[in-house]
Amino acid sequence: MPITSERWQVRIGSWWIPVRAWKKQGKRMINSLTQGKVQSILFREGSVARAHENLILLETLQTVVPHSTSKDITVLKWLVRPGDWVKWGQPLAEIELATPDKQV
Repeated sequence: MPITSERWQVRIGSWWIPVRAWKKQGKRMINSLTQGKVQSILFREGSVARAHENLILLETLQTVVPHSTSKDITVLKWLVRPGDWVKWGQPLAEIELATPDKQV
């Protein structure tokens, strides 16, 4: 659920987790909301994902946690692979905001 352009809330079961966009070294990144194992990557590098579409699925405590963004984005580079273990806040992908000519 979007709160502002750079902040939103994610609901996992009965929990609400506040999330914000992080910029690392001037790049936009998707960061892990939890620690766990990467189950699936749902978009290829170079693909455009619409707002609120699941990009990657992590499994933690036998729960699948989907990750998405509040804006249309282009996935530039995945920094993890299926089966990798990640920590909370670890960068998962480099992204950029999708421009109107790149949108599907």
